[in-house]
Amino acid sequence: MIGANLEMKGKRLLVIVFVCAAACKGSTPTPIAKPRVGSVASPATTQLAAWLTAFNSGDRATLLAYHQHAFAYEVASHDVADIDRELGLSQDTGGFELKKSETPAPTSVVAIVKERQSEQFAQVKMEVAAVEPHRVTRFEIHPIPTPDEFLPPKPPRPAPIDPAWATATPAARQFAVWLTAFNAGDRAGLIAYHQQSFPYQVASNDVAGIDHEFGLSQGTGGFDVRKTETPTQTSIVVTMQEKRSEQYARAAMEVDTAEPHRVTRFEIHPIPTPDEFLTPDERKAQLVDDARRRAVIDGIAKQLQAHYIFPDVANRMIAAVRDRLAHGDYDKITQGDEFAKALTKDLRDVSHDLHLGVMFGHPPQRRGGAPEDMHAALRAMNYGFGSIERMSGNVAHLVIDGFPPVPDDARDGLANLMSQVADADALIVDLRHNHGGSPETVALVASYLFDTPTHINDMYSRDTGAITASWTLGDVKGARFGGKKPMYVLTSKETFSGGEELAYDLQALRRAKTVGETTGGGAHPVGARPIDASFMILVPSGRPINPVTNTDWEGVGVKPDIPVAADAALDEAHRRAVDDIAKHKRQP
Repeated sequence: MIGANLEMKGKRLLVIVFVCAAACKGSTPTPIAKPRVGSVASPATTQLAAWLTAFNSGDRATLLAYHQHAFAYEVASHDVADIDRELGLSQDTGGFELKKSETPAPTSVVAIVKERQSEQFAQVKMEVAAVEPHRVTRFEIHPIPTPDEFLPPKPPRPAPIDPAWATATPAARQFAVWLTAFNAGDRAGLIAYHQQSFPYQVASNDVAGIDHEFGLSQGTGGFDVRKTETPTQTSIVVTMQEKRSEQYARAAMEVDTAEPHRVTRFEIHPIPTPDEFLTPDERKAQLVDDARRRAVIDGIAKQLQAHYIFPDVANRMIAAVRDRLAHGDYDKITQGDEFAKALTKDLRDVSHDLHLGVMFGHPPQRRGGAPEDMHAALRAMNYGFGSIERMSGNVAHLVIDGFPPVPDDARDGLANLMSQVADADALIVDLRHNHGGSPETVALVASYLFDTPTHINDMYSRDTGAITASWTLGDVKGARFGGKKPMYVLTSKETFSGGEELAYDLQALRRAKTVGETTGGGAHPVGARPIDASFMILVPSGRPINPVTNTDWEGVGVKPDIPVAADAALDEAHRRAVDDIAKHKRQP
């Protein structure tokens, strides 16, 4: 799949992975056909059709022949910027089905395509030369939410509950005020509410700052209340449903006993659809019997044998779950989500790979999925960034909580954020709550922390056998912090995946000192592979190879240069950064 929004280790972890598949070495090229694209032919639509034909063939020689004739890899976005990446994407997606295309001009086309092996949609932008043979001059592809026009009809929503809940207790009244501000989707309104009634420090990570909260508000469209529980006058637990999808969430709030009943604790997290809100068909689909358990394990075995990064470990995992199946260890499990959790635990007990897991059920599709919404979503989530502040001594503190994929035409927003720290005398990059994301975005951020192109990582793919190098960019928009001024990176045991990559790369290159706790230890990029209509497995099929250490952080984490508790890391890094600046100023 092009991308997957995964929930792992009790966190929301955004992992964008392009998983490569085995190349068809020595095969005979398939002739490139010229099928019609849409009802109106143009140079751009004809070229797009030719590319789709070559891409969907899944054949290395065919793709190479097409690119030599019509499409230099240098003009493509990162996802298809060489034969190994493109062939891997072709094999992993099964190709694309063209759903819709628009032609702003004869030499440009914007298309909506859908993966053949999943429900993931993508947007393709192609521009071609005006003269024959109309060679491609620009090409971009990136995943997008399912556009509204391709979503199934909305199922009936539960009826609204009695609004009297909102005035029943002090906690209920405070929750209702928060929900009104959250659902309004107004940044200034949320800030004003929090200044008066709800300090962000008492909130769970999903809403622990205006950028997180506003991003969640924009992404969900707000929440409808489905059920409330009030154990005491000063506490409330609320079951809610996203306005833009069928996803449910549970929130718990506690407030002060005295007026104005300020919030003292708040947590919110996604949950499966509660049983009381399932339809009879949905309830039936949750069940697993012996035949389905065996079929799921057979599907897991097939995917692990074909794609897991270490084949010997894959065989040991398969043997372990089949042994448990034979001994009846799964016989009493009748619910799909419970079976997925049991399989995940048993597979990890063998592999110790925290990226690997079995998922049950499909993530609900959110409405409002037009291609331009991806840019709006990036802005709403502030490109994965949290707060940016200037501390005493001209030390910048930059919080990055995730690395969402950033298309080339959306990089201005990230550039504006990185430029805000460019004139600081020292920089603290805070990754303590970073759960990962796109390796390309990691490299983009790192590009602002060096002066020249720097080799930061290599990625080995089991499926293709290829090793792809990752370098920082020579040219970036905005201003760089650069590669000479003091820099510190904050880590915690919560830092994971792509967050660990940035910390590890900067540490290995001696560009920054890490301060905090040893990180989670998840290095292997992962792809989501379907097993049946409801089960899928997340299979790590690659591993990073750092050009300095020749290894990675899988299973061991990034060990800090300066070990301190995570909540003390900022003060420690700031103290050291101020000292570094003073030493530099004393030098002649």
